[in-house]
Amino acid sequence: MTNMESTTLKNTSNVGRARWAIVSLMAALSFMSYVDRTVMSIAGPHIIKEFGFSETEMGTIFSAFILSYALFMIPGGWLADRFGPRLTLTVMGLGATLFTALTAAASRISVYIGVLPSFLAIRLAFGVCAAPLYPACGRMTANWVPLSGRARAQGIILAGAPLGGAVTPVLVSWLIALFGWRVSFILAAMVTILVTVGWFWYVR
Repeated sequence: MTNMESTTLKNTSNVGRARWAIVSLMAALSFMSYVDRTVMSIAGPHIIKEFGFSETEMGTIFSAFILSYALFMIPGGWLADRFGPRLTLTVMGLGATLFTALTAAASRISVYIGVLPSFLAIRLAFGVCAAPLYPACGRMTANWVPLSGRARAQGIILAGAPLGGAVTPVLVSWLIALFGWRVSFILAAMVTILVTVGWFWYVR
């Protein structure tokens, strides 16, 4: 084997490792996105009890996220095309961190606009921030993964979502029992920012 062939094989191996590290980071972002959004469902009964929301009002809070998430999915894809998936996913992670943490402080914000509007505004904003996740992941996959491996890469990324949805009820219920519902949002936000920083630092 010539030196050139050896260098080529080494570079190919490095690219392969980087490729699947990037896919793993996107799967982690997918996982945390579902943790962040599922925390509200688990904490919902405690929030209803504390603030006296009706079931209809709580349902409206849940729907606020879904509405903005759906409406901003296409603009989120445009942002990934326009500014690139690295920056788009970084901003998404920062936004998800901010509004997940702010959910724990909604009662303080309510001094200015009321409790229900505070929760609605936070969940709407969270949906806007979360919307670019999968369009940007799709763009990043197209940029980094050869055609022959894209379905596998997307499978890994999308698997993060149901895994997050499966883990969250058990973990968050335990956290709420020990520390109260606000702590679960704070911890979810802390892990999300760690994954986001790791993404921004590693991906080029």
